[in-house]
This record gives sequence, C-alpha cells and structure tokens, in this order.
Amino acid sequence: MTASARVHIARSAAIQSLGAGASFSMTIVVALLGGPIVQGQFALIKSMNDALVSFLSLGLPAGLVYAINRHDFPAARVPGMALKFAVATFPLSLVISSLIFLSQSSSGMDVGLVAAGAVAAASAGGIYFGLMRALILTRNDDILFAVISIVPAILLLVTIAVIVSIGESIAFAYVVSSGVAAIVSAVVARRLLDPSSGQSVRPSRDVLKVLARQSTSMYVQSTLMTLQPLATVSALAFAGAGQGAVGLFNLAVIVIVGPNLLIGLVAPVLLNRWTKGLTDAGLRSLSTRVLALGLGCQLLALASIPLVRPVVSAVLGAEYAASAPAIAILLLATLPLVVTRVIAPALQSQGTMAPLNLSCFVRLMVVLALFVILPSSSSLAVRVASWTWVAAEYAACAVLIWPLAKVWKGAPVNV
Repeated sequence: MTASARVHIARSAAIQSLGAGASFSMTIVVALLGGPIVQGQFALIKSMNDALVSFLSLGLPAGLVYAINRHDFPAARVPGMALKFAVATFPLSLVISSLIFLSQSSSGMDVGLVAAGAVAAASAGGIYFGLMRALILTRNDDILFAVISIVPAILLLVTIAVIVSIGESIAFAYVVSSGVAAIVSAVVARRLLDPSSGQSVRPSRDVLKVLARQSTSMYVQSTLMTLQPLATVSALAFAGAGQGAVGLFNLAVIVIVGPNLLIGLVAPVLLNRWTKGLTDAGLRSLSTRVLALGLGCQLLALASIPLVRPVVSAVLGAEYAASAPAIAILLLATLPLVVTRVIAPALQSQGTMAPLNLSCFVRLMVVLALFVILPSSSSLAVRVASWTWVAAEYAACAVLIWPLAKVWKGAPVNV
C-alpha cells in the first residue's frame, strides 16, 4: 500500500471513527438515561434491526461493489433497483420482528405490533441506505463516502437520547434515523450519477451471475455474524437470566462491537481498493502485518484490564460494576478480532469466500452452545456468555489460518 493510500485510509478511518464513537455512545446514553432494563430492550431492538438489515440485504451491497468495479455492472440502474428491493423486504421484516417480539413477551418486554412495524420500517430504510452507500463507494471512496457512512450512527445517537428521555420505544429512534439517512444517501448518490447514463443498459447474464455469487457469500457471512448477538440475547432470555443480565452483557460486549464498528466502517474502502489491484504478494505482506497488529493490540488490551472496574464504576456508576468481569474476559479476544476483521476484505477482494463463510459459521455455532450451557444466575450467565464469545473468536480465527498458510507458502490463495 502506497503512502498516499495509507493517508487516504487513515483520513477515512478518522472521519468514520466519529460514527463508531456515536455507536459506542448509544450504549452509554441508554445506560445513563434508562437503566439496565431499558438497556436490555435496546440490546434486543438493536440486534433485531442489525440482523434484519443483514438478513434481507442478501449481501448485495458488497456484491455491487465487486460487480461494478470488476465487471462493469451499470451503476445508473442501482437507485431504482435499490428502492424497489427495500420496499419489497418490508412485509417479511414485519412478520419476523412481530414473531421475535412475541417470543420475548414473557421477559417483560413492553412492545406490540406498532413497535414491530417500526423495526420493519427501520430495516427497510437501512437496507436502502446500504445499497446506496455501496454505489457512492464506487464513485467516491474519500471524504464524501466517510461522511455518508457516519450519518446513520450520529442520527441514531441523537434520536435515541430524545426517545429514551421521553419514555418512548427505542424502535421509533431507528425509524427516524434510518429514514433520514436513506434520503440523504439517495440525494448524494443521484448527484454522483448522470441520470441519463446507463438507465437503459441492462446487466448481462454473466454479470448478474457474478453479482449473485459474490452477494451470496457476503450474505452468508454478514447474516451469520449479525445472528451472534441476537442468539446471545435469546439464550440469556431462554435461560431465565432476565433483561438486567442482557443489559449488562450488552454493555460488556462493546469491547467487541466497538472495534467491529470501526473496522467495519473502513472495510468497504479497503474492499473497494483491493478489488482493483491487491496481488497475492500484497496479500502475503498484508497478512503478516495484520498478525503483528493483532498481537500489539492484544498486549494493550491485557494491560488495560486492571482499569476496567474503576473506569466502569466512575463513568456509569456502581450498578454497572457487575459488567466489569465480563468486559475483562472479552478483552482476551482482541487478537482474533483484529486479524479476522481486517483480513476478511482482503480475502473477499480475491474471491476467496469459502474459508470466510466457514469462519463465520464456526463462530455462530460456538455461540449457539449458550442455549445448552448458560446458568440462570444473571452474573454467572453474563460471564459464561463472555467466555463463549472469546472461544468463538479464536475458533473463527483458526479457520482462516488455512488460506493464510497458503499465502505464506507462496501459493495463489484463490484456488
């Protein structure tokens, strides 16, 4: 990677870190304004929205980046296709969200059909935004893309603060933020395109096959990853640990979600650039540097463990001190977290999808063990869930040793 490219990525990361910071702050805001019970409700609605957007997007955002960059998919057709697709997902999203809310009614979750409709509408807006963001990325992956990327998180932080303060359902905050973000992305994307260019050009059958193949693999990966927190929330409820335990775990897991958000925001820029020219030699050098980065970050995480309890108590108060052991446990997963999240877009750019799919599958399978091993004690259940997440991250990282070993031996990775 050239010096100018590193500056470009660093600038994008700096801007998009504001979005990651806003997402991180949501947990703190809900904790301060709502308490552990509202924190548990936030955890459920957030995991539902994330899972629905991932599940119903079918991997198309990343697939579009690959198809447009490498196979000349007609970009001018994307806005219209994206709107029709997002609207078409609403009915299924409504059914799924209603069923999930009904399954949680016994745990004290005060929701109904209106809240389920709000989540469904929010997911449709999120899907449309994701597709338009992918289109914007292929046209401008610099400051404009970075700014667009942080719009949903900042809007959601503001609306959540207002909604929690007035005692309304957090689901409505997602509707407002995703709707505004969708409109903003549509306006920006259309300004980057010539409306008369490519509207009548239909993608060839071969290009559509490439889009379908790439999107399917990305869909598998993103869906498996977003099912992980939803499965954890459901397992805690199934074990009878209560909404308080869900809230404590949701607070603890920010040490995973925070880096995930930051890397996830920058990953599309990396994918966009690497699909345009990352070689096997470049991947070999990159993988070595990523491992070194992961080790360095893990050492820093270990050094920070003694600070967890005093920081949590000072910032959030004594009622959240019970989350400190879980946070300390999750910090042990820093190494695999960094390695898997950074190396993923590099392997995706090479069309190497099988090990990534398997890695995500293994991660979820480990987490699903919670339905069997979770105790009903709230504090113990949160710790067991944290250890399970750590084991899941190391298992997922181990799967990726296979393609990386081929790279280090000098063999082509995409074989």
